[in-house]
Amino acid sequence: MRRGYTLIELIVSLALLATVVSVASRLLFTSDRALDAESERAVALGVQGEMLGDLGRDLRGGSAASGGGDTLSVGGVTWRSSEEGTVRSIAGRPDQTRQYPHVRTQFEVGGSLVTVTITSPAGTARTAFYMRG
Repeated sequence: MRRGYTLIELIVSLALLATVVSVASRLLFTSDRALDAESERAVALGVQGEMLGDLGRDLRGGSAASGGGDTLSVGGVTWRSSEEGTVRSIAGRPDQTRQYPHVRTQFEVGGSLVTVTITSPAGTARTAFYMRG
């Protein structure tokens, strides 16, 4: 009558267990990285949406815009884009300055039409606003 396991059986079972744990941990870390990337993309899309809402309100309420490239001025509101992101500042109201991190903008002003190109980790979007005022 044989009792217990032999040394060879234990070594083989440990090797199989180590292989399964290795594959499972690699799968876990890969899926975690993919979820982090999607989370960053969702945050970037949210920041883009916030910025588009604020920019649309400023432009639709304005009567004239000036600037182009990285800078846009509408009434007392100035938009500036840099490597770190885009900043919206209101003249005389430093408490209402808003920052949109990791979102770069390019502005093109053509009369009452302002074309905006937005670049962020979520991708690039292009839209236009018509000033009514």
